[in-house]
Amino acid sequence: MGDQLSTLDLVRSRFTLLTCPGNTTWTEAAGRLGLPAHTVRMPKIPAGGALLVRPDGFIGRRAREHTPERLAPALDRLLSRGA
Repeated sequence: MGDQLSTLDLVRSRFTLLTCPGNTTWTEAAGRLGLPAHTVRMPKIPAGGALLVRPDGFIGRRAREHTPERLAPALDRLLSRGA
């Protein structure tokens, strides 16, 4: 059994991407956007999916499938950037 900690400890007042193990493309997409990314085992993250957590600890975007190309537009919407 691995270490347990609060997701709030991972977020630390910044946008953070949480992925399930094995999703390196999500981690790479987060890196291109300058977002910290953590691989965690959570029941709320399906295989291939990810959670974009806002700085206040709320989920800003939930991806139920492998769609890392949608990460940048989701972040733009949360930050009210763009069209």
